[in-house]
Amino acid sequence: MFDSQAADWIYQFSKLKPNLRIGIYGHYFPPREKQILQKLRDRLRSDADYSQTYLVEDLLDSEEFRKDNFLKSIFALENSNINLIVLTFNGMSQGAIRELDYLLTHPQLVFKSAVMVEFEYDHEGNAVKRAFTSLFEKDLAAVNFRIADFERGDFEKMYRLARGIITDLFYYYIKNLRHEIRKATLI
Repeated sequence: MFDSQAADWIYQFSKLKPNLRIGIYGHYFPPREKQILQKLRDRLRSDADYSQTYLVEDLLDSEEFRKDNFLKSIFALENSNINLIVLTFNGMSQGAIRELDYLLTHPQLVFKSAVMVEFEYDHEGNAVKRAFTSLFEKDLAAVNFRIADFERGDFEKMYRLARGIITDLFYYYIKNLRHEIRKATLI
């Protein structure tokens, strides 16, 4: 027998999925880092049918955004249903760190956000290096920020982690904040 609560969730999931706004944030430099973010966006759109997945640069510009590009990031962080921040070893821009810092100083946004951090492991499978400092990790832990690790250079694991995080957060929205998922595009 099929559980009616599960059936309700699946129905709501399929009904609301096209309206879920997912922002992806990370390093745009060097260009290969931006390509990873674009690939993640494109895979979430095509393979997982999250059609409103975007990078900050995908948003339309305005006069205000042209004056201060960080305002565009803030707009995206506040108006997305889900924020995924991707930190990698090779990223050379402070944009992702500024966005993460903004989330830390605005705790009302933490519940809908997660950071995916690139890791290096030794031959025994122990994590030996992370793409951010232990001090920053403590700041994230202090506000119960979701942190997911993926192995250096393992795009498929990063993609699977992103899908899992999105499903988890989407379930939360369906149970508690269904009204927040509305037909309003950002791109």
